[in-house]
This record gives sequence, C-alpha cells and structure tokens, in this order.
Amino acid sequence: GYLKYLYILIEKCLSWLSDSILCISEYDYKNAVNVIGINKKRLKKISNCIFHIPIESRINKSDKIKILSVSRLSPPKRIDLLLSAVKNIDVELHIIGDGELRRGLEIMSPSNVFFHGEIENFSNFSNFDIFCLISDSEGLPLSAIEAMSAGLPLILSNVGGCSELIHENGCLVENSVKEIQRAIIDSSNQIELYGCQSKILFETRFNLALNNNQYLDYYREILLT
Repeated sequence: GYLKYLYILIEKCLSWLSDSILCISEYDYKNAVNVIGINKKRLKKISNCIFHIPIESRINKSDKIKILSVSRLSPPKRIDLLLSAVKNIDVELHIIGDGELRRGLEIMSPSNVFFHGEIENFSNFSNFDIFCLISDSEGLPLSAIEAMSAGLPLILSNVGGCSELIHENGCLVENSVKEIQRAIIDSSNQIELYGCQSKILFETRFNLALNNNQYLDYYREILLT
C-alpha cells in the first residue's frame, strides 16, 4: 500500500547491515533482487520446510466435503470471499483462527460455515478433505505445507509464493468468488488424486526431516565466514 516504498527502503538499508538474508521462497528471492535491489551474494533461498504432521483418526464423519481454512481473521485474509463462494455449494467450511473481523464474518456466514476460533498447535488436518487459504498477500504459508503433509488437496490464492506449493495437487485461484467456486468443485472431484500429489510434493520439497541439511550447511557457512 502507501508504505510500500518506505518498507523497501528499510529492507534495503537492513541488507547492508546483514551478513546474509534467508529467503523462504523463490518469490521472495526474486523480490529481494529485482524490487529491493539486494546483492545476490547476500541472499540464500531455502523454502519453508516442516516435519510431518501426525495423522489422527478422522472423527465426526460427514457425507459432505469438509473444507478447512486456518487463518487469522484480519483484512488481508479474504475469508469474506470464501464465505460467499461456499454459500451455494453443498460443502462444509470449517475455519480455525481468530481476529478482529470474526464477529462480522460470523454474521454474514451461511449455515454451512463453522467458526472454531483459535486452536493452539492445531494439527487435526486429517479430519478434513480440502485445505483452502484465500489471501491478498502471502509468503510461503506454513499452514498450507502442514495440510500438504497430511495429504490434503490445496486451494490457494495466486499471491506470494503460493504457486510454489501447487503442482497437480490442487488449484491456484485469483481472488474472485467464481474462481474459488470452480476450484472447490474441481478439487472435490479430484480429492484422492490431488491428495496423493500433495504427499509426493511434500516429501520431495518440504519435508524438514529430509531437507534439514540445507539449513545446517547454510548456518555453518555463515558461522565460518
């Protein structure tokens, strides 16, 4: 917004004081080089990685597709679009998170939407069928990687590094009700295929147990420089 160029200037100045800057996505790396103008020699890209999310037994089984969104309820997170998208679709939307917009969102939500509030260390992804995160801005969202670990298809906004999390395992959408609805219907028809692809993508690129050497080598290099 209005403060964009101020933030760019601040990050540019901070880069001069830093020995190294770790970028968590290809998107961040390109912005660091092309937008902020940071010297490539100061940059290192390692995508966000996590350990496996424990798989729990599914409870509260339902004939309806259960969509999960884990997000703070604040303006950049477009929960309003998600509410409108599921209004006329025979699915359930379950929202984990809290924030200043919660009361207003609850008032406008249709009957197939359930607000669960903030759940500390939430990990029960296996109780749902599809993960959806609609936002105006993102880095490389950990909640989406957690859902990927649990084998959920992903529906993500085409912002930030989200495109790096989609490879035949879900849908990348523009922030419109029609696009989100299309993605929900498509993912509902491809749950097993997209879910399997999510697991494969997680294991190859985002499993910390298999990629922790990247971080260790990076930190050793910094300490020895």
